[in-house]
Amino acid sequence: MLKHLLQSHSYILYWKLSFWVVLSTLLFLTLMPSPPTPIEFNQIDKVYHLVAFAGFTFVFCLAFRRLNRLAIFTFSALLGITIEVIQFYMPSRGFSFGDMVADIIGVLIGLFVAKILLKDKR
Repeated sequence: MLKHLLQSHSYILYWKLSFWVVLSTLLFLTLMPSPPTPIEFNQIDKVYHLVAFAGFTFVFCLAFRRLNRLAIFTFSALLGITIEVIQFYMPSRGFSFGDMVADIIGVLIGLFVAKILLKDKR
C-alpha cells in the first residue's frame, strides 16, 4: 500500500493538496507572532525547523515529481531564508542563522528521503 501511495500517479492530486496544506501550515507557524513551544529545552526550535522543512520538501517532491530536484532545493531553501528575514522585522520574533541552517539541513533530508522512497534516479 505504501509503495502504491508513494509511487502511483493516481495520488498526485492528493499530494498537491497536501503540499498546499503543509506550505500554509509552515507559513502560519513560522510567521505567527508568538509560536507555540510544547517542549521546553534550549534550541528546540532548530529541531522544529529541521522536521518542518524535511516534511515540506518531501511532500514537495511527491506533489511535483517532474520538477527538477535542484529547483525544489532552491525554492525550499529560499523559503527558509525568506522566513528568517521576515522574522527579523517582526517585533516578537527574531532572525537566526541557526534556524536557516536547520531549514537547509531539513530540505536536504527531505530530498534524500524522497529519492530513496521514490527510487528516483535523478
